[in-house]
Amino acid sequence: MKIRGKFIVPIAGLMIVAVLVAVVSFNFTVRDLVTTNSKAAKELALKNIATEASARKDIIVGGIAEVAQKALALSTLFTKIPSVMTAYRLSLMGDINDENDRDMQMGRNRLRSAMEPYLAGYKNITGSTLKLHFHTRSGRSLVRLWRKGW
Repeated sequence: MKIRGKFIVPIAGLMIVAVLVAVVSFNFTVRDLVTTNSKAAKELALKNIATEASARKDIIVGGIAEVAQKALALSTLFTKIPSVMTAYRLSLMGDINDENDRDMQMGRNRLRSAMEPYLAGYKNITGSTLKLHFHTRSGRSLVRLWRKGW
């Protein structure tokens, strides 16, 4: 073997080994970077989703509280109307657990006739139906004024 061959073969072998080591090392490094960045991106996405969900939940809960407050304020307008109080007195003379009770039905009819001008005025001004719902002490429905014939 000539002297050229004695230098080229070992150098070429070293070059091939160096390239293989570099490729394998590069492959592991890239794979590790991809895994790390993938985990970081996933964590960031989950954090953003959680933050957005929390913000939307707060908006929804605030909206529900606001609507509940408006409904409470609106309902208090009707609590001291004498005809409403009379209708309740009439209803409570009967059996509040029997929806077909005669006294309960008389109270419902009294509420319907007493509230008719209020409901008509609301509809004339707003164009929508006011959904008034009166309950008994036990939480049972006495009358839903937007439903006709119930």
